[in-house]
Amino acid sequence: MSYGSLLVKYFPSGDRGHVRDFLHELMRDPNRRLAAAKLETDIRSLARDWPFKLTVDIKTLRGHEPLRELRREQGGIAFRIIFVVRGKELWLLSA
Repeated sequence: MSYGSLLVKYFPSGDRGHVRDFLHELMRDPNRRLAAAKLETDIRSLARDWPFKLTVDIKTLRGHEPLRELRREQGGIAFRIIFVVRGKELWLLSA
């Protein structure tokens, strides 16, 4: 799935993986639906704007470069998605 400069991939297969399953589970939970929507928006923004004009909260995981963490707080819960950028692909690894 491409949202701009990067193609979004879900580890391990590209189109399916833990992060995608996690986001789908959030969407099914009425109390977490808004968090899922905001995370999806953050992922689209990250893919579109990388590496310039980032409007999302990103942290490099020191000692584990090139891994990074997309951070989003919603409803008092801190959501994290671990990702890596390889070439023109944004790999979502863990949530």
